[in-house]
Parts: sequence; C-alpha cells; structure tokens
Amino acid sequence: MRVLVATDGSDVSIEAARRAAALWPSDDTEFAVVTVILPEADPNADAGGFAGPTQTPEGAREEHRADVVDANAVLAETARVFGARPIEQRLAEGDPAISVVELAEELEADVVVVGSHGKGLARRLLLGSTSQQIVRDAPCPVLVVRSPS
Repeated sequence: MRVLVATDGSDVSIEAARRAAALWPSDDTEFAVVTVILPEADPNADAGGFAGPTQTPEGAREEHRADVVDANAVLAETARVFGARPIEQRLAEGDPAISVVELAEELEADVVVVGSHGKGLARRLLLGSTSQQIVRDAPCPVLVVRSPS
C-alpha cells in the first residue's frame, strides 16, 4: 500500500499524518509526505504602469528560498510522526490541489490523506477548497481529517 500525506505543517495536517500512521501500521505500507509552495515569483508580473516592479529579482529569489526552507522544515516535522519508518518527502511547486493530485498519480498512491482547514506556510496548502478539489480530482480514495474546532 502507498499512502500520500499532504501537509502544510498545521496542527490538523500533523494530526492527519498521525491518523495515517495509526490506520496503516504495517511495514509494507509506504508513506510519502508532500507540501506545496508557489513557484518563484516573476517580479515583473505585477508591475503597475510607471511604478515598475514591486519586487526585485533578488527579492523574489530570496523569498522563494525562504519558502523552500520553511517547506523542508514542514516535511521533516511531518515525517517525524512516522518514527523510524522511511518516509519519502516531496516538495512540489504550483497549485496545491493540482500538485497533490498529480503526485498521487505519479506515485500510484492507494490513498491520499489531507487535513481540512489547515493554516501553515505562507503559501497555504490545505484550506477547505483545496481539500475538496483533491477529493474531487484524486485518482484514488482520499481521507480528509477535519480540524477538531
């Protein structure tokens, strides 16, 4: 069995990882965790008239590097939930729901596990509409772990 756990580092996405670990404790289960950030911004994309770009290329690169560092920390934190088991960690860039669905297809996941109403990285991953889109478009069953509140 292959389980893909989407995370944004929020409490609900960490709880979703815990539930996945508890539901599939077998050593034959392979887990992959994924978090999604936006691609590096094009500083000229939001340039307005005579004002010019609102961010320098260096600023955009630095912001993207910070997002990558934060995302890798989220992946490591989520992977710790699984203890000593080997966990594949994936950082994707793009639209969160589309990226999770594409990775589920690529990995031939048997199930995707997501939290609902997560609020983590600056580039949010698991807001309600994102989890709904994953449920609608995923090539396999999806377990949605709801926030206790």
